[in-house]
Amino acid sequence: MKKFSIMVLAAAMIFGAGQTAFAAASFLDVPGDHWAKDDIAFAAEKGIVNGYYQEWSGTYTFAPESAVSYEEAATMLFRALSSAGDLDAAVDRVALIEQYKEVLDQNNIAEWAREYIAYLLNKNIIKQEELSSFVIGEETGVPAPRNTVAAWVAKALEKDSAPVQYLPFADKSSINDEQAVYIDILYRYGIMKGSLNLDGAVTFNGDTGVKRSEFAAISNRVYRLQSEGNNSNADIFSYAAEQIGDLRYDKSADVVVDGEMSSISADRASSGASVVAGMVLPSDLKSQVLFYTQPVASSGKIDKMEKLSDDVTRVTITKDKDKIYYIIDSNTIYVGNKSAVKVGASVSYIADGVKLIEIK
Repeated sequence: MKKFSIMVLAAAMIFGAGQTAFAAASFLDVPGDHWAKDDIAFAAEKGIVNGYYQEWSGTYTFAPESAVSYEEAATMLFRALSSAGDLDAAVDRVALIEQYKEVLDQNNIAEWAREYIAYLLNKNIIKQEELSSFVIGEETGVPAPRNTVAAWVAKALEKDSAPVQYLPFADKSSINDEQAVYIDILYRYGIMKGSLNLDGAVTFNGDTGVKRSEFAAISNRVYRLQSEGNNSNADIFSYAAEQIGDLRYDKSADVVVDGEMSSISADRASSGASVVAGMVLPSDLKSQVLFYTQPVASSGKIDKMEKLSDDVTRVTITKDKDKIYYIIDSNTIYVGNKSAVKVGASVSYIADGVKLIEIK
């Protein structure tokens, strides 16, 4: 993380009343011990967040405790995606402003936010009917609740939703089924982790607003995820296995089940199989579901191999028209010529859950 001791003016982009964008900044109201200091500095460097110029002192403030409006949230999300090189280059963003002009006018969307909101509308990240909540009167921006921010960010990430959602929040009963899908994605990828209360409980607080400091952190995590590649530990995996006993849930996790775990949608493994989020987990996350299986021998054709890290590869194997996703790691045993295990090859293997024990 680069640190800057002086303020560098990079552009004269007006983001809102008195709000200016610049590449790197030291904000008067962000003390050195503020929890989000580095996140705010990094987001400012990338042009994702902006500061407020104070004419009386010639300095900048950030207002870290202020709530982010719908328009600001859309703008920051767009800029995080843009900085990460994750925008659709084929989209004419200027033309989109004209395409959505009528609905933007009807809902008094600020000029500075129109390009960003039009793009997110076009990508179905924001729904047109949501715009009526953005502004009160002519120009007063309304704070965006966490549930809405979670949905937008999750849609922008374009990650697979899980058939089970892990919701480790004390207020999980207030999260509806649709929200749970998005919040689970963000929790798995470390984008939104909830708030630690004084009593030690972690809550999501879906109906409350998001502070500017919090959105700076969210934007940075989106940027890093989209620019630096997948976090394989959070991906969805399917696997074929012989089940031992009944399907069992991790009793230390709060799990919401969407559908029957033993019968998977058509594009997933369907016979004796399961699709589970986070089968390979970082140390700070718990498994969403504990599925007892025993090793199974099988065969199929390799459709795809993706290098996830130096010693981990995700391999897609088609068996009886089902696509099954497995992990090959440093413990996998190759029988015969290792180089023969490649896309297009017919292979036989022994799998233990999501991991391949042996392949040839």
